[in-house]
Amino acid sequence: MKQSQAEALWSSLRESFVNAEKVLIQIIEAKAWEPLGYDTFGQAWADRMAGVRLAGALTANVVYALLDEGMKAQKIVALAGVGPTVVYLLARQKNNGVPVEMAKLQDTVVRAHTRVKPSAPAFLHLELNHGELASLKALCAAKGVDLNSEALKAVRVHFSRLERSRSK
Repeated sequence: MKQSQAEALWSSLRESFVNAEKVLIQIIEAKAWEPLGYDTFGQAWADRMAGVRLAGALTANVVYALLDEGMKAQKIVALAGVGPTVVYLLARQKNNGVPVEMAKLQDTVVRAHTRVKPSAPAFLHLELNHGELASLKALCAAKGVDLNSEALKAVRVHFSRLERSRSK
């Protein structure tokens, strides 16, 4: 094979991909299956394109069109010859309003983090005699503060001091 022949083949391949996407978009926009007697794009695809493996933007265009017709994901997988993950990703993007020309076949993680299931707060129970408790309540009432909040602060400060003295 000559270099010019190889160049021509590569150019032809590139043009075929570009033209295929343009033609597919025209077919979908013009509903070019109706004049041929098909009720849906899915029927036309199954009859005329059976066995064709999709790639790139063609996949998004076909899957979006089939989703527009209400076709279920499992049927799209079988009909279009794409994996269930691809159909799931494209369906999710379509549902989120992503235009077909911007649809991605890979999942993009924008911000990943682990959420921890909230747990009930832990309690620390203190035993005070009536005089101590009454004195603390009166002090807090006079200062206009909450007894529980102040007790929590006091415990934290005390244990912080213990921690610092342990590390010395």
